[in-house]
Amino acid sequence: MRLLNGCNTYTLVPMRVVEIGQNNCDEVPYGDDGGKRVNTDNVSQSQLSNELLDIDDGISVEEKRFQKEPVKLVIAFLMLVLSAVINLLALAWIHDRVPASSPLPDLFFRIFPHFPRALDFSEYFILFNSLAMFFLCFIHKYRWMVLRRVFFISSLLYLGRSVCLLVTQVPVADTTYVCSPKLNVTTIAVVFSRASHLFFGVGLNISGRYTLCGDYIYSGHTVVLILAYLVVKEYSPTRFWIFHWITWLVSLAGIFCLLISHGHYSVDVVIAYFITTRTFWLYHTLADSVCFKEYPQHNRFSRAWWFMLFQYMESNAGCPIPKIIEWPLSWKRCKKILNLPTRYMY
Repeated sequence: MRLLNGCNTYTLVPMRVVEIGQNNCDEVPYGDDGGKRVNTDNVSQSQLSNELLDIDDGISVEEKRFQKEPVKLVIAFLMLVLSAVINLLALAWIHDRVPASSPLPDLFFRIFPHFPRALDFSEYFILFNSLAMFFLCFIHKYRWMVLRRVFFISSLLYLGRSVCLLVTQVPVADTTYVCSPKLNVTTIAVVFSRASHLFFGVGLNISGRYTLCGDYIYSGHTVVLILAYLVVKEYSPTRFWIFHWITWLVSLAGIFCLLISHGHYSVDVVIAYFITTRTFWLYHTLADSVCFKEYPQHNRFSRAWWFMLFQYMESNAGCPIPKIIEWPLSWKRCKKILNLPTRYMY
């Protein structure tokens, strides 16, 4: 039996009638635990995954779409490192160009009192959400794909942030913050020295290495807080609703602490929110559709500068990644890897 999935043709073996809906991905298991968008009688998810084959390759659709592809993961990670370095170089260069004037008018600053120490709390919230996000990636069945997407989207966000830092500098928002002395001439050696100093502090104030000013539009703190929540919400089952609420509340608290500390202007947070959410949603909309990748001439989003990289990264995807939790270090798996004798099982 031949099935048409958007732009690809598949076949079912052995002969068994399966009712297929109209959505592109209806024949692929999806949902909180692999889910069931397929209407079958007494057919388990594993049986269905094994029976749904690509007629060209003869392998299961699930196996083809959700491959590990470690090379792509490494490339995405290197892209993130490169974008982070560019971001730090931009900050090191603009430090001497920050206007020495009073802070800009800000509605949030007028309403709420100034509490400088709240910046540290905000960064602890960032660490919490980041750890929660990476823990989810660790226990997700398709952890390689999820991590690859996190790295790739983060690299896009930080590259965009670097451009914003370079084109517009605004006065320091926190009048109590002590910036490093400015230099009359900013040499390449000085820029690289500053950037390397910041790199090992991961760009956080609590590291004690963050003394440069001008790091405003748009907020990197907000990017990390919101991205972590979006990843947790996207890739964890709905039964993890407490986990979702915790990361959402932590994100909200982190942004609030960031603003009352005057670590960022309100506009920095607003811009970061819109750019982060829209980039995340756009990427996943494109990744979940086969036709958006195979027929770019009908896709206006294909005009994005990163679209060719996206095509490479998501060449095998075409449906949402199932929200399946799978502990990677089970005893059976460790035994198989280490080739332990059977007696060690007891």
